[in-house]
Amino acid sequence: MSKPRNVFISYAREDRSKIEPVVSLLRSSGVNAWVDTRDIPAGANWQEEIDKGLDNADALVYVASKHSRDSLWMNRELQRFLDRSKRVIPVIVDDVGEQNLPESLRSRQWIDLRYAFGSQVAKLADDLPPSTKSQALDQAVTQSRGYVFLSYALEDATFVESLRAFLAGRGYSYWDYQTGRRNYQVDYTIELEERIQQAEAILAVISPNWKKSKTTLQELHFATEVERKVFLLRLGDPGPTLATAGMTYIDFSASREQGFSQLAREMADQSL
Repeated sequence: MSKPRNVFISYAREDRSKIEPVVSLLRSSGVNAWVDTRDIPAGANWQEEIDKGLDNADALVYVASKHSRDSLWMNRELQRFLDRSKRVIPVIVDDVGEQNLPESLRSRQWIDLRYAFGSQVAKLADDLPPSTKSQALDQAVTQSRGYVFLSYALEDATFVESLRAFLAGRGYSYWDYQTGRRNYQVDYTIELEERIQQAEAILAVISPNWKKSKTTLQELHFATEVERKVFLLRLGDPGPTLATAGMTYIDFSASREQGFSQLAREMADQSL
């Protein structure tokens, strides 16, 4: 019996539709392909699970595209692998991917998925090294439905506890500055940008406290700028606010139960 092959798929969020068929074919070939959207348990810490996936994998597939150069997450995943002298296989998925390959990967043979897709994925599967571990990567029992960023004022932390429980109970992963793993090697504002860009959506808890916060308005503006889905959760009346003028919200001020029911419906409607 052949040993399992464990591989981590590193890709830019914008390329998700391109890598999903790759992951499906690899798994049908017996490859344990780790990908964040499928293998992070509901309610788990996003960064910690990514680190586990990287540490447990024997190879990393680097998906080079027009979006990959701007992905700080991909750069970190790649560097973590290179620092450990582990196998990295570049994969090209569009006409810009080749020129966007990091310097460290330019001398390596890549897999070109622009042509003969099925045979190229089969070649990728064949080229993967056998696992150095006795068992395959653990598959998540309850997989994450989506990763969201929580934006709120510290004074509203009690409500956010119930929001975290709501998300975990419905299979969503999330990040917030109180419970999320922090990267102290970068500026806090840069980290917030990365977290929001990686997220499927931002849940902004709106209240009088929210309006006084130094960061919540900035988080909302940035999420809008990078075109992330925004859900406004109105916990209390913030008063006239230009930043949310004309935007719809989910009202939690009258009934928390009704608010969470509406949030569940709207997140499902948005395919989160």
